[in-house]
Amino acid sequence: MTWHNLHLYLGTLRRAREAIAAGRALADVQQIAREGRALVQFGDYARHLLHKQIISASEVLLSLAD
Repeated sequence: MTWHNLHLYLGTLRRAREAIAAGRALADVQQIAREGRALVQFGDYARHLLHKQIISASEVLLSLAD
């Protein structure tokens, strides 16, 4: 992790904590995390792993079944 990425991550973390403390909706907090690349949706992550051939489609389906 570079210093720049760490700075971005910490800024995202601060904004998410502030949103939680302010009582904002979970969807708002998730949006903050997504914008800061601190939250990756399962489908996006699975697509990336499939593309890199790290996992197979059957492994994705098995993880959904758990």
